[in-house]
Amino acid sequence: MAAVQAVKLGESPCVMREFDERKRVITVFNPHRLALDSLDYAVVDPEKERFEAFRVTKRLTDQTFKIGRRLERGFGSHFPICRVVHGSVQPDGSYLLRVPNSSGDARWIIRLQRGEEELFRTVDFLKPETTTPEALAAGQEGRG
Repeated sequence: MAAVQAVKLGESPCVMREFDERKRVITVFNPHRLALDSLDYAVVDPEKERFEAFRVTKRLTDQTFKIGRRLERGFGSHFPICRVVHGSVQPDGSYLLRVPNSSGDARWIIRLQRGEEELFRTVDFLKPETTTPEALAAGQEGRG
């Protein structure tokens, strides 16, 4: 395994309004005026339980941000944008992923990357049976 990342399902501090592919500028609807001051975020498709991570390279305004590369998947407007949590992967393939313990929904979409292959799994940390390595390996590849 090369990488492990996660985003909280059901979290939507802001949503994507549009993406200018040529300029790599993403415009967001940010009603709570949350500062997108971290670097790594993802556009989330909650129905397909997938996400695409991106890196903010420059804040242009409170609503527009330049990102490091174009988005590969065809995300339209109104998709949630969430902070990405990164895990660490050991040479033997084992990994560690620490997510914040918060009240409410404990469902996360986890992205496992092995070379060119990426697998998406949805886990509920309030249901430990969904979080075991066996459950992650046995789960179906992300929908879509």
